[in-house]
Amino acid sequence: MEVLLSDGNKLGLHSPEKCLSYLGSRFRTVLDGVTSDMTDVEVGRFLLDRVILIHAAAYKDKFNILCLMIEKLYAFVAGEIESDNLDSVGNQETLLGGHLYAQLLAEKLQDALTAAKLKLLKDLKNPKFDTQQIRNPNYLKKLIDSQTSIGKKMEHFLATGNLISRSQLDLQQTAGFVIVADKLNNIRYMSHFRSIHRGQYFTEMKTTTVRKLLPEAWGFICPVHTPDGSPCGLLNHITLSNFPLAQEEVNMHEQIGNFKILLTQLGMHANQSDFNLIYPERYLPIVLDGIVMGYIDPKMAPHLVNSLRAIKIETTPSAELHKCVPSTLEVAYLPPGRQSTAPLPEKSGEQADKEDKKEKSYFFPGIYLSSQISRMCRPVQNLVTGGTEWIGPLEQVTLSIATMEEDIRLDTTHQEIDPINMLSIIASTIPFCNYNQSPRNMYQCQMAKQTMGTPYHNHPYRMDNKVYRLLFPQAPMVRTANHDKYDFGLCPSGTNAVVAVISYTGYDMEDAMILNKGAFDRGFGHACVYKSYLRELNPEGAPKSKFRLLNKDKDRDDPAEKGLDQDGLPHVGMKLEQGTTEQCIFDTVLQRPKYTQFKD
Repeated sequence: MEVLLSDGNKLGLHSPEKCLSYLGSRFRTVLDGVTSDMTDVEVGRFLLDRVILIHAAAYKDKFNILCLMIEKLYAFVAGEIESDNLDSVGNQETLLGGHLYAQLLAEKLQDALTAAKLKLLKDLKNPKFDTQQIRNPNYLKKLIDSQTSIGKKMEHFLATGNLISRSQLDLQQTAGFVIVADKLNNIRYMSHFRSIHRGQYFTEMKTTTVRKLLPEAWGFICPVHTPDGSPCGLLNHITLSNFPLAQEEVNMHEQIGNFKILLTQLGMHANQSDFNLIYPERYLPIVLDGIVMGYIDPKMAPHLVNSLRAIKIETTPSAELHKCVPSTLEVAYLPPGRQSTAPLPEKSGEQADKEDKKEKSYFFPGIYLSSQISRMCRPVQNLVTGGTEWIGPLEQVTLSIATMEEDIRLDTTHQEIDPINMLSIIASTIPFCNYNQSPRNMYQCQMAKQTMGTPYHNHPYRMDNKVYRLLFPQAPMVRTANHDKYDFGLCPSGTNAVVAVISYTGYDMEDAMILNKGAFDRGFGHACVYKSYLRELNPEGAPKSKFRLLNKDKDRDDPAEKGLDQDGLPHVGMKLEQGTTEQCIFDTVLQRPKYTQFKD
């Protein structure tokens, strides 16, 4: 800090304009979207608005959060707090498909407009250019049409999953964003929409720390449903009750004034002046979506947190100010001092004296409120108010949540609505899963998605490339409550079987079965594979009118000789074998019919 200030003195940076001009002159060459006609001060403002702490619009908010970040850094270097774990769900958000698509679309539109602007500036510098053309709609249309189609770029992204972008949208990978939703069976298709991937970047990492399931993920990420092999621990599935937020319940940007008033009424010291709020060292910061709202006395903090919890559970807000609190607001109260119920290991005398002077916290103390989308959220029962409360992964760490009735202690504030909510939909359909070894449950989640089953019911109206269909599926005799709750019986997979295990004689095997021939003949495990073929009358490259279907009045050739219908196509339900005539079409150039054979 001292070096920065002394450098500023040497350069004579004593006013906002001089500082902005200095920043602009240094960063002009590396900023996208900066044009040559912008002054250094404008470039400086552009840098602060678009690059530095972009979530805060006001410079005062940027300054306050920057001070808090520096304070947190000093606390970490001084050994007062632990480092944040990037792999913890509490420090993560979900990148949803719509947000990624919107980001890319916005960038492509920006690129098209920037290119059109540069072309216009170039034309204006040309002395022969007629300036009246600017008002001509045809000229403007030509200006924009000269760019590559934005639709084509988006289509390419969805088809390949490859991200072609100048900024890479601040993501760590450029490929693997899109997978094909497989319709092998209904369970597989559904699980595609509940899966969550840590990112392709981590698949090449040598360390396994990223793949570990942390206790913080309880109730948000399923501990059972993850594939074995290279994606293990990176490709996870969200639990039954986890809902990543896709839209805002309350627009906090508009309600920020009311929310600040409410917090002030609950004991917060707000920042009234244009300068940073000076507050006592022991006070805790209150941060909403990365913006410092104010500070509070630690003695008042529990009252503020409990009041916010009560307000967000209210089904019908009683007071006008209460309407600015969304029910999905995450209220993470990280108190000062080490928050742990486990006894700490005993230290030697001298070591204990040193550590007693300053107890190390897990977190940087404060009240952190989050209202934005993309966060994970799940419901639990609040035992104090009796209502259902939506909590996030960061606040869950400091709450005391009982799983079962017998787990409730004196300090318990919440209880799980259903203990099964810690599992994903597929894992919750495994009968008696608590009696299995944990790897068996993991394998079952994969096998359920690999079995032949009933992928859909609208078979006559679909043209899927390849479809597998089990002809005599059955409902399982032993099933969990969730099997019926989520209507898995509508698209059944598998058949009930009586299995005899004999391990005494020489007939015991591994990874194989002896099937009863009678059961097999009666249709046990009988299935069909459907393949769809497309036959084009006039393939690409051929003149459009070269081939047409047969016309029984005009064409003398009788397709019935080859076992075909009057229109030259095979009869419905006809069995085709390799070399059988498949269709007869009329060649208008050579004036004779052309026959094609079935190849498979």
